[in-house]
Amino acid sequence: MSFDKKRKLKRPVNNTYAEICPGSVVRSRSGRSRGRVYAVIDTQTDGKGKVFAKIANGTDRKVENAKKKSVFHLEIIGKETVNNVDDGQIIQLLEKYMKTEG
Repeated sequence: MSFDKKRKLKRPVNNTYAEICPGSVVRSRSGRSRGRVYAVIDTQTDGKGKVFAKIANGTDRKVENAKKKSVFHLEIIGKETVNNVDDGQIIQLLEKYMKTEG
């Protein structure tokens, strides 16, 4: 399935947001980063109960400057086990998913 950058954001039926955890490989579904693949570094919950994920891809978004994005704007495409990741490890991890996507 190709990813259409112009489609409207709809919540997928098969995506459970509780599954997004550090090590998840996700695709952005909204914003300027729509269609790009990222690795989840951390998850956070704000005072209102909204869940956010810190995402990075090692090139545009480094681990030190990870993007905070709502989990509703992310689509899970894979899971990996990661511990103490750096930008090089994230780039190698995401290369597998970039090849299978495009």
